[in-house]
Amino acid sequence: MNKPKLLLTLLGVAAAFGADAQQLYKSVGTDGKVTFSDRAPTGDGKVSVMRSNILRPLEPKEPVASLAGALPKAGVIPAARPLAPVRTPATPELEEAVSALLLQVELSKKFEPLCSPTLLAGRDYNLAVYNWRKRNALFLQQQNRILMEVIDPIKRAAIYRKVEISVDASLLETIALNAAGRAKWCERAILEMNSGISDVEKNTAVAAPLTAYKFN
Repeated sequence: MNKPKLLLTLLGVAAAFGADAQQLYKSVGTDGKVTFSDRAPTGDGKVSVMRSNILRPLEPKEPVASLAGALPKAGVIPAARPLAPVRTPATPELEEAVSALLLQVELSKKFEPLCSPTLLAGRDYNLAVYNWRKRNALFLQQQNRILMEVIDPIKRAAIYRKVEISVDASLLETIALNAAGRAKWCERAILEMNSGISDVEKNTAVAAPLTAYKFN
């Protein structure tokens, strides 16, 4: 079919459907034959559809079955997302208790190399730290949960920074001592941890706020 005849055929088909026709299908068969129809072709070949006088590639419609799974069933109310629990704000006393206990934990970590000049000394120090943490495990869990779930991120960052500064200052002060002075400091720390003097329950200012706080 030459171009003039093709144009006349297209115009004739469009006129036959009238000005209000919604769409017109154009198919090109495997043999190159062009066909226009008001019905979607079923054979192989390239298919375009005319909408608003513009030929566009035919887009297959999404099967109804695939949409059914995405829609809620009749009479079924979608489950609502659980709301985040509302926490009681931390008081200044609670924040100080959290900070104090965090300081104890960080001191025990940072002083480990300093208090382990020999294998024997390192074993004694690490064993004392282990036993202290085991005895105070419930307080440590409460402190960590309050720090992460109750105290807001800005205050939390400030607490971490405050503890970091205190630990660094203590570490520098102890390093400045001679070998005998450093050994004495470590021996005292080991004694306090082993005897229970440094346990959280012995410090009311730390233990009371941590114990009193209840999660909703």
